[in-house]
Amino acid sequence: MYRKFTIFLMAFIIVFISITTILNDNTVSYLERRHLASFPKVDLLDPDFYSDVDTYMSDHLLWRDSFIRFSSLANRYLFGFKDNHGVYSSDGYLFETAIRDDDSISDLINKTNALKDSYFADRDVYFMAIPRKNDYTERYFPLDLRYEDIKDTLKEGLAMHYIDIYDLLDLDSYYHTDIHWRQDKIGNVAEYLVEAMGDEYTGIEGEYKTIEGFKGSLFASSFYDVAPDKISYLVYDDEGISVYDLEKDSYVGIYDEGAVDHPDMYDVFLDGPSAYIRIENKNAGSDQRLIVFRDSYASSLIPLLIGSYASIDVIDLRYFNSSLLPTLELDQNAEVLFMYSMEFINKSGALR
Repeated sequence: MYRKFTIFLMAFIIVFISITTILNDNTVSYLERRHLASFPKVDLLDPDFYSDVDTYMSDHLLWRDSFIRFSSLANRYLFGFKDNHGVYSSDGYLFETAIRDDDSISDLINKTNALKDSYFADRDVYFMAIPRKNDYTERYFPLDLRYEDIKDTLKEGLAMHYIDIYDLLDLDSYYHTDIHWRQDKIGNVAEYLVEAMGDEYTGIEGEYKTIEGFKGSLFASSFYDVAPDKISYLVYDDEGISVYDLEKDSYVGIYDEGAVDHPDMYDVFLDGPSAYIRIENKNAGSDQRLIVFRDSYASSLIPLLIGSYASIDVIDLRYFNSSLLPTLELDQNAEVLFMYSMEFINKSGALR
């Protein structure tokens, strides 16, 4: 009897999972903001085939989003967890815990100094660290990464000018469900940054457009007690402005309004992640040129800098190997800015 029940149960599970994976043919999880696994090429002799099938079936399980939500709610109301996979809520915002990684911070300092010495030894070079929104809430974990604890280490270790923007931001500067800052709240940062590098800030007149229903990177791990965000982006006359994407080998827009259909709506800024972008503005307020090494935070800030520079070279060393910098033929008189978030500084292993 027990053996028959076991066989029946296993058969039921196999049939149930097979049917649900066939019915759920989605390629993207908008809740988790990622592409789902595709069915692997059949090769019964390849040991990876079976783990790939397992991943595929897990990704395409029917009602997957409902199971994720149920798990989050169970963690809070059934088990009493204060956080879910390191994500917790406070003051209507979602926050992610992070433990300070001194090795990562030291690696970033050493690699950044090495880049300066190798390619920009005779330039004005600047560094700007972007605080986490956790720095602006009174509720945080005792061992959580804090900007004020890291700032002096960066200032002392980096052989370049340090630009401190901590006092220009507050909790309202960030999205409720995402780690990033909001473009409509950082105009003061753009102006301060340009002037801190000794340049004249030229603001851009335009109007903000809004995308509704932005579920940021922390939303899927939340307890669903925080509503989705809105993304606002400044639209202005882009006559004389060109944005060239090296990876795509084509010109793209300052904004990708089709990002509303992307897994990550934050891709609206500068068409999402890219190894190298060159922006030129024939109508800039000066002839000054700028080279920016960045992570994703810069995507929403750089459109606010375009009016002040004749060209901006935007380089993401997570996707572009620094040894190839000479192939870009960067302007020899341009100022250089390293702009990294505290999240990236604390996990800089992707820096190439």
